[in-house]
Amino acid sequence: MYVDGEPVRMQIAAMGDDADPLADGSGKTKIAWVSEYLLMDNHRMNPSNALGGWEKSEMRTYLRETIFPDIPAVIRGAIKEVTKYTKIFNVSGDVVNDVESTDTVWIPSYREVTGGSACETTGVVYTGLFSSADLRKKSKPGSASAVPWWTRSIHSSGVFYSITGEGNAIGNKPSRNLGVTLGFCT
Repeated sequence: MYVDGEPVRMQIAAMGDDADPLADGSGKTKIAWVSEYLLMDNHRMNPSNALGGWEKSEMRTYLRETIFPDIPAVIRGAIKEVTKYTKIFNVSGDVVNDVESTDTVWIPSYREVTGGSACETTGVVYTGLFSSADLRKKSKPGSASAVPWWTRSIHSSGVFYSITGEGNAIGNKPSRNLGVTLGFCT
């Protein structure tokens, strides 16, 4: 698959009973896919803060409006809308766990990547794909150096979780341009 003229290699994150729920409530997707490498272009989560979380993030809009239309039509036509869960800070500054969103393209959450419940307590965990810090390391295509990349989960009111070049989850200011791991379900 090519996005923005660059090849994107996808890997299976989950299948069957371990895959994501369809947004229409009719069952589960067949396969959840996550990019093996980061997209070529880094992107920020938001210009200044984490309020509103994933659902209100600039990153979500970027994936929906810029990346999704660039996915080849044959693949785009097979992508299913799924229910995703995310921890957010709402506009009042309150922590809200397990907020549902409907997405066609997404970046993984803290729970999906680490298996931990510090953020979301509901939703899938991609245990086979991200079972250790070494397996959470991601780089750009053609590079051997792992770099930080975003998750869609908030850490605090001004910070989203990211994964370091060493494969560990830490908080990062949303205005930083970090790596983007593309995910979708078929």
